[in-house]
Amino acid sequence: WSISCHWGKRKGVFLSRCWSWPTIPQLNWSFIWWLFIHLTLTAKFHLAIECHWSQRAAVIGDVIQVYSGIQGRTIIFSETKREVSELAVNPYIKQDTQCLHGDIPQKQREITLKGFRDGTFGVLVATNVAARGLDIPEVDLVIQCSPPKDVDSYIHRSGRTGRAGRTGVCICFYQRREEEQLRYVEQKAGLTFKRVGVPTTNDIIKASSKDALKCLESVTPAAIELFNTIAEKLIAERGAVEALAAALAHISGASSIEQRSLLTSDAGFITLVMSCSVEMHNISLAWKELREQFGSVDDKVKRMRFLKDKMGVCFDVAVASLKELQEQWKDSRRWQLSVATELPELEESQRDGDFRNHSFNGRGGFNRRGGGFNRRGRGGGGGGGGFK
Repeated sequence: WSISCHWGKRKGVFLSRCWSWPTIPQLNWSFIWWLFIHLTLTAKFHLAIECHWSQRAAVIGDVIQVYSGIQGRTIIFSETKREVSELAVNPYIKQDTQCLHGDIPQKQREITLKGFRDGTFGVLVATNVAARGLDIPEVDLVIQCSPPKDVDSYIHRSGRTGRAGRTGVCICFYQRREEEQLRYVEQKAGLTFKRVGVPTTNDIIKASSKDALKCLESVTPAAIELFNTIAEKLIAERGAVEALAAALAHISGASSIEQRSLLTSDAGFITLVMSCSVEMHNISLAWKELREQFGSVDDKVKRMRFLKDKMGVCFDVAVASLKELQEQWKDSRRWQLSVATELPELEESQRDGDFRNHSFNGRGGFNRRGGGFNRRGRGGGGGGGGFK
């Protein structure tokens, strides 16, 4: 049955499969609000990415590439008009982009919205002024540049995606200091954000290749014939596979891909997973093993975090240091080290425990304020195996 509810000038349509008309209870505001939240939030993927504001613009370009694609439609919400204007000209976003905020005249707003609905451009960047009342169906991706200050904002913003039977994706960026606000939204909205890392190199290549193939399908035979001579020359010089791969990389805009941390989104870092065969009661055990295998690691290992259930740790190292660590590391019966392909589940208590209780002491080591490892720690040898 379809139930139409009117309040003021607004009209909401709710669907029920389990009630027949005579048994439907009398509707009240709390029921309407609960049903609205339920229908708004349950058909979506709610993801969260930790990212410092200085890295956010570059990461947003990769997120759109992977989760929406060149032919998808994305709405980005930001808190200030300045941020909206800057993101609208963000060079990392490959799709055509327009902005919407309070300083734009009403007539221009209507033109912008019509262009977005008609598919003239694929990315709309907006402030809160555009969060409510927009009737834009089939939006593939909604990006929140920071956690909203109230749950209503998130519900209305996320309501832009997942329409017309589509599975929408909502991604919320947050900085470490904003994690409590993110948890507040989770608690009040009754949802759980899945913490994910930035798109990996493989994610970007896969999505870019898919977009490139779509572009190739639109090329007419007459246009292809015009490029036959240069294509034959490229094949003769570079070989068929290499020439085609280079062309696909250029078409997709993925000619240069920067490695980023899955933990923090920082450029130039890669995340490693150090698994332990037994539960770790203190993060200093991981530091001890690293020192035994590598010697001094204070300037190489960043942002160590406990894995879920404390069955290991993950941390960042500079991409330039990865090869050296691969050559030195030896797996043992207790410890295995591998490159993370996605952000692993992390122990929540880590935020208030181990990581916050470590700080550099200025002499190349860690101060111990809650179970940390200092520079004078010593230990025995490792074991056989190899780097995965």
